[in-house]
Amino acid sequence: MRAVALFAIAVFVVISVIATSPHGSSVFWFVNEIPGADKTGHFIVIGLVTLPVVLGFSSARVFGHRLGSGLCLLLIAVVVTFEEFSQQLLPYRRFSLVDLAFSYAGLAVFGAIAAWIDHVRNRRRSVQLDRSSL
Repeated sequence: MRAVALFAIAVFVVISVIATSPHGSSVFWFVNEIPGADKTGHFIVIGLVTLPVVLGFSSARVFGHRLGSGLCLLLIAVVVTFEEFSQQLLPYRRFSLVDLAFSYAGLAVFGAIAAWIDHVRNRRRSVQLDRSSL
């Protein structure tokens, strides 16, 4: 799952870099054809990054402690916030609190799904460990 998470992060970086370029609007022309346009894009892209990142890295250990879903979500929120605020400095991008809100909504919805899956997965592991110790 970590490979999928790393791929999702790479796709997010590529999308951000292309959107920052002078050709971003011509590459992503189809976004305006989607209901909700850019807002829907923020929701879906951030959501589809959040799901594999939480599932791939929540069980990772840093300094002997499990990262967990909550810390993964917090780190994603920090990156998303930085990315949106950094647009104020870029000539071909436009900062928008509404875009940020839709990104947070995608993070919350897909993050809740990922946290639930992570919880169920950890519960199953715990039950299996309990059974194996009998």
